Formats: sequence, C-alpha cells, structure tokens
Amino acid sequence: MHNKGGLKSSKRRLLEVVAQSIMLYATPIWEHAMTILSYRKALETVQRRGAIRICSAYRTIYRDAVQVIAGVPAIELLVLERGERQRGATKADARARLLQKWQDKWHRSEKGAWTRRLIPQIEPWLSRKHGETTFHLSQALSGHGCFGKYLHFIAKKEDERCWYCEEDDSPEHTLFRCCRWVGRKHRAEAELRVLLEPENIIGEMLRSVDSWNVLEAYITEVLLSRKKTSGGCRGPTRIVAVEASINMM
Repeated sequence: MHNKGGLKSSKRRLLEVVAQSIMLYATPIWEHAMTILSYRKALETVQRRGAIRICSAYRTIYRDAVQVIAGVPAIELLVLERGERQRGATKADARARLLQKWQDKWHRSEKGAWTRRLIPQIEPWLSRKHGETTFHLSQALSGHGCFGKYLHFIAKKEDERCWYCEEDDSPEHTLFRCCRWVGRKHRAEAELRVLLEPENIIGEMLRSVDSWNVLEAYITEVLLSRKKTSGGCRGPTRIVAVEASINMM
C-alpha cells in the first residue's frame, strides 16, 4: 500500500489485525518462545512492517514510536495478554495490564523522543473515537519526514538548517517556531482558542473531530507548502526531489 492515497488508516489497521491474529494462533502453547530473542525479532519485523503501513510512515521510523502512532502493541505484550486470558483473566483485566506494561516500556524507551513528547500517555491516543493517521501527520508525529534535521541524519541534506530562516530545522521548529509558518499557526490557534505547543497539540486533536481536522489541515498545509515555495536557499525543486527520494526508501 502506498503512503499517499489508498485505504484510510482504520481500514489498514483491520488488515493488520488479521495478520496479527494469524501470528497469535495457539499462543498459550508457544508463548515461552518470546523469551528467545531471534524468535521474537522475527515476529517484531512482520509487526513493524504492518504498523508502518497503517500510519503511512517512512520505513526509518523507530519501532517503539510507530507502534504507538499506529496503535499496535508489541507482539510480546499481545502474547502475554493471550496467555493471561487463557489462564482465566478477564479480557478487561488482561488489556489493562497490557496497557500498563506498554506505557512503562514507552517511558523507558531510548528511541522516539519526539513522539514520546507529543504522546506521553498511550491510552488516550488509543481510545480516541475520531481521527485517521495520514502520511503528513505521521511525519509530524515521528519527526521522520521533510525536516532538515532528519534529512541531514539520513545524509540527504548537507546541514540541519531550515530552508526559510536558517535555524536548525526540527519538527518543533517547523510546526511551532518557524517565521515562515507563524501566520498559519496563528490562524489555527484562533480557531481553537489556544496557544499551540508540542505538549498540548495532541490533547487538542483528541478534544473533538473539529479540533483534529483543524490541526491536521494545518500540519498538512505546512508540509505540502515546503515543496511548493522557494523560501530559503534550497528552492522548491530540491525539496520535492528530496521528499520523493526518502519516500522511496
């Protein structure tokens, strides 16, 4: 499935659930295999690929981060949950313990710091009743996308500087600080009647369908506009070429 276009994330998740059910077949018999690293990694590889497809993210995204964004618990936690239910635990209790273990694992993770700053608590994100994760939204949530810092990290850009103001171009800079987009950010803030910061943007998105749509439109417009305006010294052609190249990775 392509990153742009095609099925919505909710439909992609349905396909992932089917694959996940196959992986978890007869779990109580083989759950001890999750203690063996090579076996666990084999399943993690398949699961990570599905999570990337759910949220239309770049393949370089960290596993812990993409699982949170896509709403896919780690396979070893799902195996433990199935085992607990087989041994008599209720579905609600087993799921509550899974979420707690996942949250603890997320707090301890050494990867995905930007995603963890935006989504520190997993449960509210998972239990939302609205909102699809898209190609551009996943870039904003993961930091893996058309940002100078990321492009420099994967050797697609000579430095981390912003195309428009020469500051270090992180996701925080692009979406919250860059002078090029401050007017558009203020319009979103006026609609929501709140000052947007990394610590509250997800809470605002989860507040209502309208809030989600306002912020998704803002993020999408900013990331799309980076390809269409010359702004800084690099120019639009280079931006399009760079994003096209990393999208093919």
